[in-house]
Amino acid sequence: MRTMTIGYTYRPSAASKGRVARRERTLPWSGIVRLILILILGVIPWGWALYNFVQWQGASRAREEALRRHERLLAEWDRLTSEERVRKIVAPRGLFKPTEKEILRLR
Repeated sequence: MRTMTIGYTYRPSAASKGRVARRERTLPWSGIVRLILILILGVIPWGWALYNFVQWQGASRAREEALRRHERLLAEWDRLTSEERVRKIVAPRGLFKPTEKEILRLR
């Protein structure tokens, strides 16, 4: 007796007749191409952006540190009196007691 469904007759599967249908477990070419496209369009740009962000963070930290050091040095220089400023300039030249004329010239 055959079971009728809408428009076609029922045929039992190959597994019920003793034959086992096996499916290959390898990726078809379309799956490989899709995986490569996802890798190229999705993962690589995000990885590159992350790498650039880390580089930018390092450069930003170094720049901020240099600015802080520069501000510290400027603040220290401003704390010095005019005579001490002149001595800092003149002392390396071997003139440890600058004249009044030298002080006025280097201000």
